[in-house]
Amino acid sequence: MSLDPETYAAIREMGQELVRQRREIDALRRAQRGPQLAYSSLESGQNVEVRDDDGAVRARIGWQPDGTAGLVTEGGDAPPAPTAPVVEPSMGGLRVTWDGLMANDVAKPADLGFVQVHVSTVSGFVPDASTRAGSIPREGGIQPVTPLPYEPHYVRLVGVTTGGVEGDPSTEASATPVQVDGPDLVANSVTTAHIQAGAIEADQLAALVVLASRLVAGNDTGARVELNENGFRAYNSSEELTVSIDADDGSAVFTGTITGSNITGSDFLLGDLSGTYVHIYTDAGTGYIEATSDSGSSVYVESTSAHANLYLMPPDEAGEDWNPALMRADVNSGQPNLVVHSPRDSAVGSPISRISLHGSSAASAVTSALFSADFMQFSRSNQSSESDAVLEINEDATLFSERHQPVRTDMDSEPGFATAGSFVDFSSGEMPPIPFRTSRSGYTRVTITAAGHNDNSDASSIALGFSLSGSSSVSANLARAWYAQSLGAGNTNDTHNSRVIHLQLDGDEDYTLTPAWRISSGDDTTSEFNLAFENSIVVEPLP
Repeated sequence: MSLDPETYAAIREMGQELVRQRREIDALRRAQRGPQLAYSSLESGQNVEVRDDDGAVRARIGWQPDGTAGLVTEGGDAPPAPTAPVVEPSMGGLRVTWDGLMANDVAKPADLGFVQVHVSTVSGFVPDASTRAGSIPREGGIQPVTPLPYEPHYVRLVGVTTGGVEGDPSTEASATPVQVDGPDLVANSVTTAHIQAGAIEADQLAALVVLASRLVAGNDTGARVELNENGFRAYNSSEELTVSIDADDGSAVFTGTITGSNITGSDFLLGDLSGTYVHIYTDAGTGYIEATSDSGSSVYVESTSAHANLYLMPPDEAGEDWNPALMRADVNSGQPNLVVHSPRDSAVGSPISRISLHGSSAASAVTSALFSADFMQFSRSNQSSESDAVLEINEDATLFSERHQPVRTDMDSEPGFATAGSFVDFSSGEMPPIPFRTSRSGYTRVTITAAGHNDNSDASSIALGFSLSGSSSVSANLARAWYAQSLGAGNTNDTHNSRVIHLQLDGDEDYTLTPAWRISSGDDTTSEFNLAFENSIVVEPLP
């Protein structure tokens, strides 16, 4: 059957429309099966309800009945009882503290909003709206409760959820407000007439007193001084300003004369630069003090960021015989002395080195020079590399320096010789370790004396050595040990002698020497230290 063109076009258009509708229906089905809330919105007056297993509304998200938008919780379980509060008395009230925990170590509910503070004069009271005196956040804190009458009060806490549900009250705590030793003051009850003259002095004033106007000493319309927010002012009896110190820029104005002084910027001058004067000034970051007489003799102090210098200058006409002197009298003996010392060491609380020159006096007929230092050098110049310096001492004088005392450990009993081929530390009962301190140079001499043998074979040996621990470490080694080789298998004759070892250690440091033994082979049946002879290690710190 043939169709005319118009009918054919209409049927074709109808088929295309059916295909488009089918596609739209499929798209709607896919959308219903996927998440939709992310592509949704809540219009005015709408909200989403969150319900529990019983169908009760627990929260609303969206528009609330009061016209606001947000998350509001509702209902829910009552919270457990909080821990008991800590109640302390205060002036006319109480101070209630909660630690933010629930009683009996119960976990704090996530929806706990705060705890109510309830106060009553009746012990065992049941909290209600009439006893509520405040609240404390869920994290815990302090709630002051004032004013209260001066009688015992009882305090309980009640937890409240964010949905407004109240829980059981806490255990009760009590305290009594304290009062002053007299009747309470009321507003405007203290006037000038109530304050006795001289009753309020410096001890009764706070360290900081802030005045709204000014503080005046003297006659308010005559000679006086004033202190206000602008600075300090002084007036004479004619109310003329004589002294002014400005609080904003620190500038000072004096209408009178500062007798005997001349102040110009950072320059302070006493006297006349052409004669006798004291001059204090700064220049390019350096501070100076000059004290000069009209003869030209002077004391000159210079202080820079890197050093400080003190100069004693002779008079202008002084010859080679001029002798400067810098002296002070000792507070105990009255003996004049000069002391030069290094900067104070914060670790030890005193100078590291000191030189004291003491002159004679009525109390002491002799002079003395005391040097307190770890190292002292005499040279022709100030170069430490000089090697031809000479120190000459009078034949009646002596030069004394205390020696570093040697330390020693002795073998009290033999080891078990259970190990061969390596050094083994002695136990403290066999040959105890010894602590010592090196001299400044660090040079140390170790002397080992021993008697023993190892007759296991013709080549077997026995050794007595040591290890060091402390500022640095030194391991036990045959190169630093007393050593005796067998005189033949089965030959039990002992070797008895000493060996001296020199070490370069860290200067002025603490060390511990631990004795150690070694046999090349054999055991306690072939090896022996003969305790009838000396078996020792001596440590001597050297200069």
